[in-house]
Amino acid sequence: MKLNRIFQNHMVLQQGKPVKIWGTGTENEEITLTFLEHEYHTIVKNGRWMITMDPMDKNWSATLCVIGRCLKQS
Repeated sequence: MKLNRIFQNHMVLQQGKPVKIWGTGTENEEITLTFLEHEYHTIVKNGRWMITMDPMDKNWSATLCVIGRCLKQS
């Protein structure tokens, strides 16, 4: 799993609007994003994934964590 290269340390996210985070990964890989005690999930399709986070209403200094996990197919 890789984040798009525009997402770097000390990045600034827009306040008051949904925020899209995206990248690439292995087909059917589960992606989990956590930020400010919110957790979002998606699955890689066609080598790509995207998560839209809820709008933030304040200035926050926080860690955004994205984890990829391969799912076993039956």
